[in-house]
Amino acid sequence: MLQCSWILSSLLLLLTTAIDLTLSVVQEDLKGSLTRRCPKIDVIRLEQNCEVNCNCPYNYDRVLRCDGECTHSDIVPDVLKRLSGSNASMLDLSIRKLPAFVTLGQFEGMRTPPSGLVVSTNGAMSGISPHAFQGLENSLITLSLVGNLLRSLPLALSSLTRLQTLDISKNALKSLKVKKKNGLGGLSSLDAESNNLKHVIFQTQMKNLKKLILRNNSLNSETLSYFMESVGIHCPIVEFINLEGNAIQGSLTPSHFPVQV
Repeated sequence: MLQCSWILSSLLLLLTTAIDLTLSVVQEDLKGSLTRRCPKIDVIRLEQNCEVNCNCPYNYDRVLRCDGECTHSDIVPDVLKRLSGSNASMLDLSIRKLPAFVTLGQFEGMRTPPSGLVVSTNGAMSGISPHAFQGLENSLITLSLVGNLLRSLPLALSSLTRLQTLDISKNALKSLKVKKKNGLGGLSSLDAESNNLKHVIFQTQMKNLKKLILRNNSLNSETLSYFMESVGIHCPIVEFINLEGNAIQGSLTPSHFPVQV
């Protein structure tokens, strides 16, 4: 009888403990959902034809998208200032007609700097200020600059020491020379599709680069040889190269590929 009472008491204790733990988890989850909810941001306007709206697609608070249309670069610091309390790990700034990407240290004021950033302007942005990514040096892993009017690699990239994925597709680059000063040695993926690239040369070690997309450019058979030679020297572990849609005459032969891809 005593043994049964002891077993019953033990079961009640375990049940009580389980209930307490469940309530604790629920309370923490509710608390977290309140602190992680999508920030409520009013429509941002500088003038009649300059308007940006920010929201969380599918109510997923880790992705924050700000889109709209504006011809004034001053809109960017204003937007980032209002996002200072955001917990988003991915920030999408798709602002049509934006002429340049200029920040005034607003990324430094963010409670949680994003690890992913998209800056897209529908073919308008031709410049990025040298210190535009200040405050993201130790957090940014993925950067998309797709759909702009960039003619060269921005100097601002040199500060992004943790960057692994860079998308500069659909810009206006004619030449891509990756040098040590560009600070892209840690990239594992580089997408430069749909530019007007005639020359692509690696002049620094890209020890982590595995994926390289260069489709729909203007590489020819001669420039391809120099490109592949630089890949063989500086990109020891590259696994995938896409060269579709270039001006390469004839068939590619093993001599074009000093490395196995």
